[in-house]
Amino acid sequence: MGRMGKSNPASIFRQFSLLCGQENTIKSLLKFVYTGWKEIMSILEFGNHVHGGRYHGTRIRAMCIIHGG
Repeated sequence: MGRMGKSNPASIFRQFSLLCGQENTIKSLLKFVYTGWKEIMSILEFGNHVHGGRYHGTRIRAMCIIHGG
């Protein structure tokens, strides 16, 4: 997917949340996470603040995948 920029965090977050919803894209998700773990965490926090915690489950699920859960 290339290097993630900070120009549009909402768009990046939306893409990430869509990946989390697809069971058959775990490899893509892991690659996405590997390229910018800190940025993703900041984007997830951004999403939680903007949407009032709406994506809390997405963050937990992503962390479970990352940690082999």
